[in-house]
Amino acid sequence: MAPPAYQFGTLGRNTVVGPGLFNIDTTLSRRIRIGERVALEIRAEAFNLFNTPNYSQIGRIINASDYGQVDSQLPPRQLQFGAKVTF
Repeated sequence: MAPPAYQFGTLGRNTVVGPGLFNIDTTLSRRIRIGERVALEIRAEAFNLFNTPNYSQIGRIINASDYGQVDSQLPPRQLQFGAKVTF
């Protein structure tokens, strides 16, 4: 039986489990010495390397219009590159 509108039911805490999360972040960097006091660092970073779809929490309120639906997902793969000179 569904609880009355705008009221909580009697279900215990942490009994609704959402979709799983799989995410791998990685960094490749190389430091190159140019002189005695100068160095160059080159970096490549990948977030969500395998571009796995990670969905946000599903609608959990029974009387709501989005009950049981996935409304959004976490960001897709992101790559960033950078270089830094230290002296």
